[in-house]
Amino acid sequence: MWMPSKLVRNLSSLALIAALTRAASAETFEEISASARKLPDASVLVFPFADACKLEGDLARRACQGIRAARQSALVGKRWVTTASGGVGFGKFDLKGTLPVTARGCILCVATKPQGDAWFIVSKGTLAGEASALAGPDLGFVNQKVADEASAAKYATEMAPQLATELVFALTADKPVAKGGASALTAEVLAWRIVDRCTGDVLASEPDSAASAAPSGKPEECGGQVGRPKDVPKDDGLPVVLSRWEVQRGMAAVRGLVQDCHKKYQIPGNANAVVEINSDGSVKSVSLKGDFVGTPTGTCLIKVVQQAKFPPFKKGPMRVDYPFILR
Repeated sequence: MWMPSKLVRNLSSLALIAALTRAASAETFEEISASARKLPDASVLVFPFADACKLEGDLARRACQGIRAARQSALVGKRWVTTASGGVGFGKFDLKGTLPVTARGCILCVATKPQGDAWFIVSKGTLAGEASALAGPDLGFVNQKVADEASAAKYATEMAPQLATELVFALTADKPVAKGGASALTAEVLAWRIVDRCTGDVLASEPDSAASAAPSGKPEECGGQVGRPKDVPKDDGLPVVLSRWEVQRGMAAVRGLVQDCHKKYQIPGNANAVVEINSDGSVKSVSLKGDFVGTPTGTCLIKVVQQAKFPPFKKGPMRVDYPFILR
């Protein structure tokens, strides 16, 4: 049965666990994935690494090893984009009425066994799980608002087949790691998002997604229905308030101007900018706490921070404290 996904994101509910490698902070998920090769089945990347080259004769083994090394080299460092079934997990319902929906750190979440041994592809870091389901560090999560524990269990059960992670990644040159009788290739995750495969809704994304995902073409995955029912309006996709990383991105854009204030007056010190942000992403007001209150440097900082731009959100204005260290 289809369920609308109305997720509430705020500074405390959206936690970004892993810092992603991006060419530029302004890039969207779509811009990063545009340079990646689409990979319908990530298991094909495993075969050149899993081949043990167990052939009779030294010459044959050497030839196999050379071909294997060349194939591995051709795969490492290339950008790939894939959808990881089983890449979404659910945390524990808490007393605040939220259920964490987590992007797991796995790219190939279900083991492939090219020569009888289990192989996975996971995000780089400490491996978690058992040999039947290895994963790297979680990528991030968003909290789903639910009424009670029974509603949380129902949501997790009904949404588990529909939710998936889309990932842009590159295999590392690290040797495969082993745990509990299984092996795993490691990858740098360049971008990820949790999507509802039936509606195309994006629940969470790092970096931001500029558009919805393409809905699944398999009605059997979605209770016989693909896409959004006509009588259900599409949510505007705006968060209730800005997440921590959205605030950081907006402030990062004026960081160079902040340093220009220091270069101009040559006064070191610490400051906290208290910033009120309107729901359209513009800055409503700025005040300072710390070493530069009432100083020319402080006046410069206030003018600079007033130029910051943020994504729009629903519940404004919101106030944030942002620290600066001028050295």
